[in-house]
Amino acid sequence: MYTVIRFLAEESGEALLPTLKARLQGVSPGESGELHPGPPPRFSVSLSRARTWEEHLAALLSFLARGAEVIATARASGIRVHMDTAVEPGDYQGRMLTCFPVPLEHLRALSDQGVSFELSFYAGRARRRGAKTRKA
Repeated sequence: MYTVIRFLAEESGEALLPTLKARLQGVSPGESGELHPGPPPRFSVSLSRARTWEEHLAALLSFLARGAEVIATARASGIRVHMDTAVEPGDYQGRMLTCFPVPLEHLRALSDQGVSFELSFYAGRARRRGAKTRKA
């Protein structure tokens, strides 16, 4: 699994992206991705590559707490903030059922800050642990 949070300047706020990226480097231990010209112009911050879903959720709550001011600035400037967890075949292969519960506390934290969320499941063969999934 690989979890990122993206900042997307869909209609406005493109000029603010470099400033937000720099501010986040001071509050996030995750690696900050390159600024992408788009569409839409955006950048991502890596939150977790941990083995368990619970570790990803903990990283999410931690980031939302530490990055709250930056997220608020982004949202007020029309920048969409979006969390995405990429789930690779090796994260669920060989299991009859794989569940990724999202506790109410996490849903509330996402909602309170206006952050959307998705799980992206990839098909195919399992990748070796630590391999990059895709550029954010």
